[in-house]
Amino acid sequence: MTSKDTVRFFRIGAILPFLFIFVQPLTAEPGLKSRPEGTYLRKLAEKGTLRIGLQKNVAPFHIPGNSEFPGLDVEIGLAIAKHMGLKPSFVFGNLEELISLAARGEIDIALGGVSSDLDRGLSVNFSDPYLKTTPAALLNRKALPPETGSIDFPKKKFESLLDLRYAGALKIGVKSGTTNEEILTKDPEFSVHTIKTFPNNKSGMEALENGDIDAFVADGIFIKAQTIMRKGLLSRFVPLESVYREEHLSLVLPPGHPEYWLYMNFLLKEMHRTGEMKRIYDRYFSNSEWAKDTIVE
Repeated sequence: MTSKDTVRFFRIGAILPFLFIFVQPLTAEPGLKSRPEGTYLRKLAEKGTLRIGLQKNVAPFHIPGNSEFPGLDVEIGLAIAKHMGLKPSFVFGNLEELISLAARGEIDIALGGVSSDLDRGLSVNFSDPYLKTTPAALLNRKALPPETGSIDFPKKKFESLLDLRYAGALKIGVKSGTTNEEILTKDPEFSVHTIKTFPNNKSGMEALENGDIDAFVADGIFIKAQTIMRKGLLSRFVPLESVYREEHLSLVLPPGHPEYWLYMNFLLKEMHRTGEMKRIYDRYFSNSEWAKDTIVE
């Protein structure tokens, strides 16, 4: 573990116990304890702990060092554990690690902005979406085509990922191993562009700001969060956030256990119905308070 990792560990350790004071129940909900013996929900009640996987330091899903706004997925995970009467236990990993942990049954749920897809669904279960987003991008304003100035050719608005077809051949960056990479490499609409992959969103954004690529593609939630945290980006880059196609951010669940899968879908539905999910979402996207003390790494 590096010294930087140690600092992050102590930051997280300082924040999460504080949050647990307010949300952690002492015992599992009686309903879970009355579930049939041997079922996944009964085993969770007997353990008393819900193991929650998250991607680390990916704002706004997880925000280290911010006690008031610990992150969108942190708050959703805490709420789920509270409703189940379980103690939350957070496990951090990258996207591939979270999928593997869930497939082996080493975590009970994973959040972290994971998009559901058919290939991933071969090894894990996905819940109904807790959030819906779209592939989006930040496009360098210098890459916009020149205006004709003719009344017959009004100014073209660049609003969605599909509008990149009007920008000519571009160098487009994307995080490797994501559904967004699959879109850019398989959709013929993007065949004219050069696609460059990056190990993470951070390195892709750095390449964009350094002028090494013309656009960077990621989930709409990530793009929106970047413009909230760093408003100066809007002077150099155009956000393309209108719907290109619907992407589902779902809970990743261990394979099998249909009763558990149905219960988690019911829990999410109730969080949507009561407005709880919207209240959590609005804390991060209807204002920028959370971004004031957030360190952009």
